[in-house]
Amino acid sequence: MPPTCSTKSALNDYTSINQFLVNEAYDFDIGNLAKTFVYLQDNVVVGFFTTLASLTTIKNTYRKEKKIITNGASNYPVIDIVYFAIDKHYQRRQLGSALMKALLTMLYENVITHTGVALVTVQALETAVPFYTQNFSFERHASRNPRGQQEMALTIPEIAQLIDANL
Repeated sequence: MPPTCSTKSALNDYTSINQFLVNEAYDFDIGNLAKTFVYLQDNVVVGFFTTLASLTTIKNTYRKEKKIITNGASNYPVIDIVYFAIDKHYQRRQLGSALMKALLTMLYENVITHTGVALVTVQALETAVPFYTQNFSFERHASRNPRGQQEMALTIPEIAQLIDANL
């Protein structure tokens, strides 16, 4: 969720995230389309994240810089973090960082080591880009998606380094 809702766009993003959690996350989970994990503190939803397997295109400059093997592929398998949010009343308490550390560790230890994945991607609200870049070294790998969110990524070796450094 955006740190503040000072613009109509930010307020719409915040509303969209909440609507997904309330109205769609359960159905996506039951249908095996995506998995949502909820972080509770004293039986209060403090945050959540939703992941799914997907394909993405990568800008050539990013692919070359990260030495991602192509083998003729134009789409690359990813684990996509489609939602990642901390309730606005709990932000600025390092809970987002703790939740992202747990998520990346879970993905690395339980998913990435058992399947073919080129990247972990996140669809970041523009207001959240500094969180991902400064705390976890996510980089922009593509243009904004149709919902206006920034496509950002970490390579598997980068995640391994973060985990080895205890994030």
